[in-house]
This record gives sequence, structure tokens and C-alpha cells, in this order.
Amino acid sequence: MFRSLGSLSRAIGPITGGLLYWKFDNSMPFWVGAAFLILPFFMMLGLPPVHDHDKPIAVNGEQ
Repeated sequence: MFRSLGSLSRAIGPITGGLLYWKFDNSMPFWVGAAFLILPFFMMLGLPPVHDHDKPIAVNGEQ
């Protein structure tokens, strides 16, 4: 499933970027890419905080 989605995105990505570049402006593909990178940031803000008891346990005297 993920491999086919990756292949599909490699086929559609350049076409979409080219259309955005041609129809709007040469910076539009970068703005759209930035918008897609902001989405995971806001998803990360919804994650629960990490507590001290979630830290890894020291092995062989390491801290």
C-alpha cells in the first residue's frame, strides 16, 4: 500500500509542481510545500507531554 502511494506521489508530484509553477508563480510550489510541512507541526502539538517515567532505563551504569 505505502509503496504504491509512494510511486503515485512520485508520478503526480512533478506534474502538480509544474502546473503550480506554470499557472500561478514560480514560488507557488514552495508555498504549497511549506503548507504541507506545517500540518505535521500542528499534529505534533496535540501529542501528550513526555514525563520523567517515560525516559529510558540506564543500562550498565550509563545515564
